[in-house]
Amino acid sequence: MSSLNPVRRLKDIFSDLANSHGKTFDEQKVKDHLEMVNLPSHVLRIYPFELSGGMRQRCVIALATFLKPDVIIADEPTSALDVVTQRDILQLLSTIQNQSKSTFIFITHDISLVPGLSNMMAIMYGGCIIEFGSTESVFANPLHPYTKFLLSSIPKIGDKTEKKSIPGNPVSLINPPPGCRFCPRCPRGTEVCSDSRPELLNIDSQQHYVVCWLYR
Repeated sequence: MSSLNPVRRLKDIFSDLANSHGKTFDEQKVKDHLEMVNLPSHVLRIYPFELSGGMRQRCVIALATFLKPDVIIADEPTSALDVVTQRDILQLLSTIQNQSKSTFIFITHDISLVPGLSNMMAIMYGGCIIEFGSTESVFANPLHPYTKFLLSSIPKIGDKTEKKSIPGNPVSLINPPPGCRFCPRCPRGTEVCSDSRPELLNIDSQQHYVVCWLYR
């Protein structure tokens, strides 16, 4: 909604992108690229507000991948989309990644999407990484108490156990605590947790890291 200029046609937006990177605008290349994200070439002649939410999302993905960057940061690429469109967008991103060999960094609050998106993942709380490792390792053996809360919140078919919410309130980023930022809400927090923050610790040979005094 806010990434595309509503008063410029999509052709002009792609032209601005090419010119700002010192490239010559080639309309045929743009049309071919739009076909890759399942958009008809005639969208170049229309304005963003004339497109559906899913089509706008595809346009932004086309813009981000058009010049074949080495690294693409996708910040909440499926937010505000229905589940069917969300699935299509994730499949599209996976296809583009396989074709372009670009590195994708996905930022998402929906942890249930991560296994289908990445092979490495980092869990953050209060602006700090608290756990990092292969996606398979983190899901199979979550270490940090916050990570365990996150994974236990994912609904599973047939699971009727009561879901427990994290106690307390989110940490203040204006005046964060001196130690672990999750300590005020952590059921296993101790005095050392509130005083100082441990370094990133490698737990096993699979390069699984955690920032938590429980493993010191």
